[in-house]
Amino acid sequence: MQHPVDAFPTLNDFFRRRLKPKARPIAEPRNPNLLVSAADCRLMTFQSVSLATKTWVKGNRFTILDLLGKDEEMAQKFSGGSLTIFRLAPQDYHCFHFPCNGRLVSTTTVPGKLYSVNPIVVQHERVNVFTENVRSISIIDSEEFGLVAFIAVGATIVGSIDKYVRPGTTFKKGDLFGDFSYGGSTVLLLMQAGRVTFDHGTHSSSTLLVTMSSFSLATNE
Repeated sequence: MQHPVDAFPTLNDFFRRRLKPKARPIAEPRNPNLLVSAADCRLMTFQSVSLATKTWVKGNRFTILDLLGKDEEMAQKFSGGSLTIFRLAPQDYHCFHFPCNGRLVSTTTVPGKLYSVNPIVVQHERVNVFTENVRSISIIDSEEFGLVAFIAVGATIVGSIDKYVRPGTTFKKGDLFGDFSYGGSTVLLLMQAGRVTFDHGTHSSSTLLVTMSSFSLATNE
């Protein structure tokens, strides 16, 4: 941590704690073709959303269109694209970071529910956590990866999603984007079809504990 425990006046201040500089070294910072993890988390990668719904996400309304807040034009741009799920637990560092170089095009808040993001709930066919919960949808324009949809999802006790970068801003991979208030939550990353190749030599489509930015997630090479 950047500060000692007694420096935090409230539990929420501690929950939103920052790490010491260089605590999470960025994987190959000069290589813009390498995508890095967006958070300290357990993550799963799926080469397509349809594969995700077959093996993990069971909600019957989990589609790219619903995920993107019914934006039909944007949903078409991500048709057939890949999905990465970054699941943050309460004990994790709860900031999220940009996984690639780029420019923030837009950020839209979609109101919704605050269902738990526990895997038991996510896999329940009658609950559509990622398309019904409150979420912040950000569109990134990356020279290397094309359009990227960065979706921060609120959850039980975690209705607050704070972002520190405004649309129009350019950034480097690993730069701070925002954080969640108290609880556990999720970040979803939608990539356009054919833009990434996941490093399955390091991980697979199963839950895995990783540390933000020191972990190389995928490449567009």
